[in-house]
Amino acid sequence: GLYHSSINKLTRYSHSQKSYNNNMNLCVAYLKVGKSKKSTKACSAAVISAETALSNNSHSDYLKALSYSNRAVAKYQNKDIVGAIADLDKAVLIDANDITESNLKVMKEHLKSDAEMASGNIPVTHNH
Repeated sequence: GLYHSSINKLTRYSHSQKSYNNNMNLCVAYLKVGKSKKSTKACSAAVISAETALSNNSHSDYLKALSYSNRAVAKYQNKDIVGAIADLDKAVLIDANDITESNLKVMKEHLKSDAEMASGNIPVTHNH
């Protein structure tokens, strides 16, 4: 409902009319409705917008970091774990805030868990 309506509004703008806010909103809307391929494209546009259009100050750094963090979530949904972690590493370097640090921690835990499952080395907790 609401996210689909927002997607329709945001995709009506021409490329020249799209701003960082539109790209970021479209990125999040696609993530919310599970359109992972479209979310990666929109999130990448948000990253480009953030890098080229935003000034260099702490608020802009926060927004740039969020754009990388959101693209990481999109990449993760598309099974691009290495790309997701690279984006989160970049996000934390730009602005190590609660969101970027938490997402990086969760992503690395998922990667570790996936690796353990693939290798058959599932950790066992022993009670004494």
